[in-house]
Amino acid sequence: MDKTAVDNSNIIETNNDACQCKLYAIERGYWKDPYLKILAGSSHHERRTPEISLGYYVRVHGLSFD
Repeated sequence: MDKTAVDNSNIIETNNDACQCKLYAIERGYWKDPYLKILAGSSHHERRTPEISLGYYVRVHGLSFD
């Protein structure tokens, strides 16, 4: 496998993990995002610790301008 393909697969895996973490946090009520479920797809996601969900909440709301 060429180096570019390996690098891209790592990026894709990181993106998928981040989407699943955010989706888990949304399903637990940390914040609302009506679009993430559509964008992330319906793939199975594993349970995350509250610290991970809280970390994503802080990052998402720390950057919001509402």
